[in-house]
Amino acid sequence: MRRRVHAVVIARRRGDRLIQTLEALRGQQLAPEGTVVVDLTGDASAEEMFREQLGRDHSVTILAGRQAMGWSEALNLARSTLPDEGWMWVLRDDTTPHKEALAHLHSAVDGAPSVVMAGPKQRMSEHGGWLREFGETITTWGERQAIVDRELDQGQYDRMSDVMAVGDAGLLIQLGVFDALGGADPALDPLDAPLDLGIRARLAGHRVLAVPAAVVYVERGPADWRAGKDLGAATMFRLDRAAWLYRRFAYSAWWALIPLVLLSLPGALLRSGWQFAAKRPDLAVSEVVATLAALWRLPQAIVAKARLSQSKTVAWAALAPLRMSPGDHRRRRQLRAEARFASAEESARSRTRPAFWPAGAWLIVGLAALGTLISGPLVGARALVGGGMLPLATSIESLWAQVRWLQPYTVGNVWGEQLIPADPAALVLALIGSITWWQPSLALVGLWFAAPLLSGLIAWWAGSQFLQRQLATTVFALLWVLQPSFLLALTEGRWQAVLLHMALPWLLATMLSAHTSWQRAAAGGFATALVTALAPVLWPAVVFGWLVVVLIAGWKQPARALLGTLPLALIPALVWWIPRWGAPGDIALLEGLGRFFADPGIAQSAAGANWWWYLLGWPLTPPSADLAGVSLALAPLALWFAIPLIALALAVFSTRRADIQVALGALVFTGVITAAVAPGIAQGYLGTERAFVWPGSAVMLIVLGLGAAAAATLDELQPESFAWGSGVVARRVSAGLLAAATVGAALAAIAPLGGGLWSESATLQARSEARTVPALVAAEARSHPQQGTLVITEGVEPGVFEAVVVRGVGDTLERSSSLYRQRPAQADSASATRASLVAAIVQPTSTDPRQGLLDEQIRFIWFQGNPESDAARTMGQRPYFIQSGTTEDSVLFQVDLDSQETPQELSPTPAQAQADGLWLASWLLWGVLALPTERRPRRRSEEGDDASSLQRVLDEDTDD
Repeated sequence: MRRRVHAVVIARRRGDRLIQTLEALRGQQLAPEGTVVVDLTGDASAEEMFREQLGRDHSVTILAGRQAMGWSEALNLARSTLPDEGWMWVLRDDTTPHKEALAHLHSAVDGAPSVVMAGPKQRMSEHGGWLREFGETITTWGERQAIVDRELDQGQYDRMSDVMAVGDAGLLIQLGVFDALGGADPALDPLDAPLDLGIRARLAGHRVLAVPAAVVYVERGPADWRAGKDLGAATMFRLDRAAWLYRRFAYSAWWALIPLVLLSLPGALLRSGWQFAAKRPDLAVSEVVATLAALWRLPQAIVAKARLSQSKTVAWAALAPLRMSPGDHRRRRQLRAEARFASAEESARSRTRPAFWPAGAWLIVGLAALGTLISGPLVGARALVGGGMLPLATSIESLWAQVRWLQPYTVGNVWGEQLIPADPAALVLALIGSITWWQPSLALVGLWFAAPLLSGLIAWWAGSQFLQRQLATTVFALLWVLQPSFLLALTEGRWQAVLLHMALPWLLATMLSAHTSWQRAAAGGFATALVTALAPVLWPAVVFGWLVVVLIAGWKQPARALLGTLPLALIPALVWWIPRWGAPGDIALLEGLGRFFADPGIAQSAAGANWWWYLLGWPLTPPSADLAGVSLALAPLALWFAIPLIALALAVFSTRRADIQVALGALVFTGVITAAVAPGIAQGYLGTERAFVWPGSAVMLIVLGLGAAAAATLDELQPESFAWGSGVVARRVSAGLLAAATVGAALAAIAPLGGGLWSESATLQARSEARTVPALVAAEARSHPQQGTLVITEGVEPGVFEAVVVRGVGDTLERSSSLYRQRPAQADSASATRASLVAAIVQPTSTDPRQGLLDEQIRFIWFQGNPESDAARTMGQRPYFIQSGTTEDSVLFQVDLDSQETPQELSPTPAQAQADGLWLASWLLWGVLALPTERRPRRRSEEGDDASSLQRVLDEDTDD
């Protein structure tokens, strides 16, 4: 005797797919006894459409449901209108059954009293020969797995029968058993509700069948169907993980429930850490969110647990043969990983990558020679001074001692007994100095020689991320090195600009590829932190650049872009800057934006220029140069030499490179505005004159955009591969001539600047000793790091002296503070007290200076002037001033005082320690994420040789 079948159609949205489903239902070979439509469309006119398709008799029931209602709620609602006995066949609005589907399902269950659920083959509606899903099971740990998942249907599963569960599309279930099981569980929507029904039916002693002869065509999976769109991997993972945890709570023994609940969140944190290490921060966050969602539904899980206890008649061991074995699960994961990698590799190989050799060899030789030519006078130096340069600390311990917080004595105690945040760039100096840990200052000397080569190689790697030809990539590297801002930075001792020149191409490359990989986005975070530490004035430009990247490259996945890529790119820099931006509000500083945008290190003068010079790549008006005794005006020549670069850059708008067109516009726009504003931002004093932010950092942005655009034009002009023909030859010749003209013009423009360090009046000078105080003072500073040395300099006019107190081994570059130099230049009580102390020292008087020296912890007095002057003789006559050294232009005295207590160095406050902890924790996480560890799909080599590429050494991995 045939039992009655009632069809249930859950309609979430109207459209052609719903019409096809209703027509297929009406055309079934075995017609259902009645049809219930659960209308979730929220459209009042939908009922009329249902009646037109299915008929207007009493066998068709239309039930209106909430639009937010899930599959389980809709199914339970439909069940309430059906009789006690019979079967329920469940369809969705995107499920089109074959005309014999219901007949085959009913035939499979009609003669088997133990079978209470059956499911058809689910084929893809867009690819009818492919299986979307067929049968469901769980792993050893209870994770849901489709038995068949997206495979070509070749009849290989036509013998499948008993399974643990079946999918929701086309599910046939016995009504009496459905009631006995307590109905579908809404807490498991949208993924695991059918799986849960199958497991509970099995534990109740029933059978569940997969019927290969029955076929339905399905457009989407259950979660995508409910959302109305294709959900991302992170969302699917969160839904799957939340359902898995919920089922663990519901299926566990009563005694194990409390331990499972208590261990769920720690376990989620451990799994989240693993996902983070695997370069999937989106899944790491989803792991924690899913656990919290499962814990929120714990009361519902307890109810489901109670229902299961009532219906369960067999042990869990009975389900063991139906579980997926660990080996099968491992192979399934491997196959999925290989499929993802194959897809990524196919996409990657659609673009060629530039071969590094042989042009790379000539690039290395040329840039190494350029570095030697520019910095030749520095050969043999152990330290650099002048301009923005000072020696670094003499020991590795001192180098790292105040990387985050400066002790009060380092900033002259002008703000009392409190730690002052160091410039973020101090960490960069400490890292560089650690390369030559035995003599940290030597690393900066080496940097000056290696800077052109390092910048060129980094620029070549960056260019290889968005260029495909060797010629274009090499031209980009050369144009980046041969720019006036870089040469001026080298000759003027602007160490921060030299390092910035290396960091900007890295930032550009990570920006252009951040949307493709979490690893690249995290690397972009470190590049952002480095750029903003070296040139704080670029903060607005960098933030604007990332917003452009997010809006353009992330429009397909806005949640990933706004909640993933953007935070990954900005958080490392933000947490690094928290102490600097959070400096105590009572610190008196110059008015304006200097406290936020001041260049790190010591103050340097910076002359501005008209805005059009910035567009031409010059941070100042080109000066005159003396060649063989002839004064040569560089301004007209600089204008002519810039024409090839600008013309080639503008030609990018005639190509298909929309990404470089946007980059050119953004870089030039932000660069010009920043360069125009920078010379108006006061950042401290040089003597009594204010110093302003250097515009060259912003000009580098302009040159970066022009160089990238010019290289992209050459990249499009040059043919992809060698071939015969006049057209191909013409394009190759044109690209070569344009490249030669552009690079030659750039070289000619900076040629007069290349000899800046060879001049007798050069700003940057080499030193054979890495210290700024006499050797005795430096030696004593090792045991008395806070000792003061009063440096008295004899002025040009008689009786005029300048005095300053230096601490420890003297001024060092890593302890220079842009905050300290921005204190207002005004006389105060401390200045008056020091002036009185110096007066009592350099001239005969009855005033005893010893108490003042004791108060300021002065152990040495270094008089810089004529050793035979009256001031020097006066100091020499005092018994407590012990002469310790004399040169032609200075005298060193050691102060002999009875007692000089060395104050204890301050420790960070709790708030400061928390800021340090946040910084270290975030950088550790970002470091793990940015570390390349996974296989990266390789692009085709330009020459067809994978070994002939710098990518093999420098390129970073990605993940998909």
